[in-house]
Amino acid sequence: MIKLLQMVLIFGFLAFYTLANGQNTYDTITFETPTNKIIIDTTAGNLWQIGTAQKEFLNTGHDGPNSIVTDTISAYTVNNNSSFIYVIRNPYTQGCETTLQFWHKYDIDSLDYGEIEASYDGGNSWVPVSDTSGVDPYWSYFWWDMDFHEVAQNYTWHNLRITGTSDGWIMSKFNWQWWMAVDRDTIIANPDSLMIKFSFHSDSDFDNKEGWMIDQIWVAAEYEGCGSAKNYELEENMEIYPNPVTTSTVIHLKKSVKNGSLSLFNSFGQEVMTLSELSGNEIYFSPDNLKSGIYIIRITDNGQFIASHRIVITK
Repeated sequence: MIKLLQMVLIFGFLAFYTLANGQNTYDTITFETPTNKIIIDTTAGNLWQIGTAQKEFLNTGHDGPNSIVTDTISAYTVNNNSSFIYVIRNPYTQGCETTLQFWHKYDIDSLDYGEIEASYDGGNSWVPVSDTSGVDPYWSYFWWDMDFHEVAQNYTWHNLRITGTSDGWIMSKFNWQWWMAVDRDTIIANPDSLMIKFSFHSDSDFDNKEGWMIDQIWVAAEYEGCGSAKNYELEENMEIYPNPVTTSTVIHLKKSVKNGSLSLFNSFGQEVMTLSELSGNEIYFSPDNLKSGIYIIRITDNGQFIASHRIVITK
């Protein structure tokens, strides 16, 4: 009986923690044990190495001796382009908001830099991880969260290009929404996985700088609530009842459409249904032959994106 009570308390705490934080930890890369989720480019001259750094500033990992660093011993070389890829394969990170954070230190000349890119199509194409929330906050697929400076114990933000010399370890964090793949008009179908590429670039001048060191890559996915502050306004423009949907439902729009279109996307970003030439503020929707699962409804009027909402289909 006591053990049962202990288990109930433990699971209750975990459930509370999940709901309170809105996200569940999916993966942590510590670099202390081998992993097949980190792919280092084998091209000649690639500087990235996993091990214990032995430099003056870049000298040990954040939570253990190891990290991934642009050469564990020597300063970085000139005219260099080095990269490694972190592969995320998890269906629960595809539908909602996902967060990636990592600890890093860097000593980089002002004309050299590190950058982060993402691929939704198995590495065939890459898009910079830039803060798109400032461009279009209601259709953001990336937004920079924060940089926490361990020494100063404060928070700052930057433009996602890593350059200069850090003030010790920094914990950086960014967020994305998987189903909003590249921009408001492009959804890449059949993503094999989300791949995050960390790249380092140097020019022709040797600066005797130590480079870039990364540790404790951590990923969490919000796959219960399926909502974020970025979505609330769009969701408020639409009500769906009933939701979950078994046979049919009615979509109520806050604002009537004159030349509306409805697009339905599955959790892989595939467009599985479209309705066009819609008008009024009520749309009758039937899932027809669609499988059970989580989908995203997107409504446009004369090509302008006006509403988005999650819908659950159950059969």
